[in-house]
Amino acid sequence: MLTEIDSIIAKKLIDSNCISSDCWRQYVATWKIENDSLFLIGLKDCCNFHSIPLKRVFSKNDIIDKKVFANWYTDNITAGFGKNLGFLEDEWRYIFEKQIVLIIDKGKIMKLSISTEN
Repeated sequence: MLTEIDSIIAKKLIDSNCISSDCWRQYVATWKIENDSLFLIGLKDCCNFHSIPLKRVFSKNDIIDKKVFANWYTDNITAGFGKNLGFLEDEWRYIFEKQIVLIIDKGKIMKLSISTEN
């Protein structure tokens, strides 16, 4: 389903001739977690960072309160936060004192955990 959404968004970009190797999907998405759900709240094209209206990609029925429930998204999200402890060159990532892990199934947050292990 995510590939299908990516394809739909790519077809409706402002400038589909613009390709950037650091943004291979051709857009940047902004997400919001509200209560136990994941929502898409914004899209911008990668070349000039113009906003892409959600209504250009999704139907009016999908957009509620200027956001789209991400029922196509099933995966885990891991993010570090707190004090920056350094950079791991072999993994090409920063490490932080804490880490949050979200387990998401069809847009619903199934589990949220915070750890101090990196």
